[in-house]
Amino acid sequence: MTGVLLFGALMVSVARSLSSRVHRRRVLGRLPHRSGRSVVRAPQRLVVRIDAADLAIGPDQFLTVWLASTGLTAASVGVLGEVGLILLAGAATGPPVVLAFMRGRRDQRRRAELATFADATASAVRGGASLSAALGASDASVSGPLAVELAELSRRIDQGVPIVEVFSTWATDPDDDVRLTGRAISMVAEHGGRTGDALERTATVLRSRTDLRDERTSMAAQARSSAHVLAVAPLAFMAVSGLADPRTLHFLVATPVGVACLVTGVGLDLLGARWMATTVKQAA
Repeated sequence: MTGVLLFGALMVSVARSLSSRVHRRRVLGRLPHRSGRSVVRAPQRLVVRIDAADLAIGPDQFLTVWLASTGLTAASVGVLGEVGLILLAGAATGPPVVLAFMRGRRDQRRRAELATFADATASAVRGGASLSAALGASDASVSGPLAVELAELSRRIDQGVPIVEVFSTWATDPDDDVRLTGRAISMVAEHGGRTGDALERTATVLRSRTDLRDERTSMAAQARSSAHVLAVAPLAFMAVSGLADPRTLHFLVATPVGVACLVTGVGLDLLGARWMATTVKQAA
């Protein structure tokens, strides 16, 4: 458990230190999704999970830190003994824990800024700007994942692709809020009319959906916290017991019966944590 916390603190520190620089480079289109300088290459499944967590560190760099921390703690096992084994387990399992807790963060930030984008576009149109100019000017009103997408959409419009085509394609996104926004913009681009009013109503609907999701999330917060405690408590108890009495850890890692108990217990704990997370997510 200590290793998990140490790794999580390390990842948060690195992510915060790199966030502003990485974001600027992404918006300007100069940051590839995978860095060619990395020693290791992250598998696609890990890339998808890191994108969903909206980490400021790239997938290859994330994997490099993961492997390096695991290697360092593995090297310390000979010196620290059973404590080193706890740190090794934490370093090895820390990244999945971090990604699990931050899962969906990208979509949440993306949805939260859609209404701001729609409002900014409506204001620009009411100020006399054309729809294409309003869309380009509204890019600066948002940040994060949505800013990257809008920068790419603006680039396609600048290249001469019709607004209707650009936003109709964007409206095929799996997210309901993105589909609503994309369809609203493509419709006003194709049919004209009171563009400002249409986009303001779209922003109102988006904010109502966000408020409803926030309320549901708040109502499920207690259940989610209880699930986290139930999942972490056995591992924390094992770590504390092992530090208080090293013979406990020696039994768990150095005897066949102990290893069988450890593997079975951790497996059941992870299975229960997954089941509780799924149940809470469906309720929310």
